[in-house]
Amino acid sequence: MDERTIVSVADEQQAGQVNEVRQHDLRFLAQWKSIEEYPACPVGIGILKQMAEASPGAYELALSKGMDRPDHPLLIRNPHWRAFVAHYQACENCNEV
Repeated sequence: MDERTIVSVADEQQAGQVNEVRQHDLRFLAQWKSIEEYPACPVGIGILKQMAEASPGAYELALSKGMDRPDHPLLIRNPHWRAFVAHYQACENCNEV
């Protein structure tokens, strides 16, 4: 007897959305060559990803200058950047990166 799995349309759509989010996350992480090059822990990377989506210009500035200058005058006004800096300074995992 042949066992078949019945997948509802909703389940199939949800699986497609999960796959799409996963692909989007992988594209974001691909800007670094390896895990060792990530500028922060997974939580910090998540904050940076939110910043990249909400404020692409500020994110590009952070990549080019801000990672070494957390008090950069153009970045400090961005709430995502402030959240990232606060997390980075307090996080033991980020300080190991």
